[in-house]
Formats: sequence, C-alpha cells, structure tokens
Amino acid sequence: MTQERGKQREILAAAGRVFGQYGLRKTTIGDVVREAGVARATLYKHFATKEDLFRAVVEKEMREVLEEDRRAVAAAETSREKLRAFVNSHADMIRRTINLSRMSIDELSDLYPKDHWREHEMVAEAQAIVSGILEAGIAAGEIARREPDGRPLAILLAFKTLFLGVATRQLGEEETRALGDQLIELIYEGLRAREEAA
Repeated sequence: MTQERGKQREILAAAGRVFGQYGLRKTTIGDVVREAGVARATLYKHFATKEDLFRAVVEKEMREVLEEDRRAVAAAETSREKLRAFVNSHADMIRRTINLSRMSIDELSDLYPKDHWREHEMVAEAQAIVSGILEAGIAAGEIARREPDGRPLAILLAFKTLFLGVATRQLGEEETRALGDQLIELIYEGLRAREEAA
C-alpha cells in the first residue's frame, strides 16, 4: 500500500468515527482534521468537500456490507436459503454500520440524486449478488428462467423498505427476520419453477 493510500485510509477511518458521533450536518472538516491528525491541505488533497468525504465513508461501509453479504450467500445451499442469507446479512450489517444506518432520507437524496441511484456501482454489485442467487436457483431447477430478467432489481426494490426500517431503527432484529421471511415466501411463489401444463 502506498503512503498516500495509507493516509487516505487513515482519514476515512477518522472521518467515520467523527461522522458516526455527530452526523453529516454537525461534523466540520476541522473535526475530521483533528481526529485524523493531518493538515487541512492533506485532507483536501484526497477529498474536495465534506460531502465527498462522507460519501467515501458511506461507500466504504457499503462495500463492507456487500462483502459480508457475499460470504453469507456463499455459505448457504439452496437459492431460497441464499436469498434469506442475503437479506439477513444485509439487514444485520446495516444495523452495525454507524454512518450508513444513521443517514437520513434527505442526506441520502443529497448524496445520491434520484436519477443516478440505479447506475451506482453499489446497487450494481447488490444486483449481481441477487443475480447469482437466481442463477443458482435456475441451475438447480428451483427457479424458472425469464428473458429478459429484471428480477434482481425488482427483488432489491421489494426489500428496500425493510432495509430502510432497519436503518431508521423502526424494525428490531426479530421483526426484520420475520418480515424478511414473509417477503421471501411471496417472492418465491413468483420465482418457483413450475412444470408446464400438459
């Protein structure tokens, strides 16, 4: 790791702690500079604005969420178990990531304008995980093949409100799992491979 890359990681770690304590709006660049122990010019060399820095912190947390999602999905066997593992892992990680879970809807909208969220690389990565789950189910004969297949995005959107409930602390762990299971059952009724009528 280069010295510059290492410095950027230190700034991100410090910023994560400060944003986690005060939130985006109350945190100042001065707070981050003090926590990171760097000069203001050093911080601005890596991040042009406070919003850029916060976006980088949140995206780092999102990458950690997706890493854990991949591990959970890989450990599960059937496509239904994989989808359940994805949903539970994603909800648990949102609950554990300080800045991602504390973001308000307004802050989320400011950082990721509505017209760009579908192209965001993190959304694309989450869709790829769900696509892999569907492909595993298709290969096992558990899920019907569809062309073209917009189901990965549709599935993510189906769980969006559940994840939002977790992030805003409106849903506890037990309720999240129960509602997630109900959604998975509904989704699987539509996904399930059925024998063609004779």
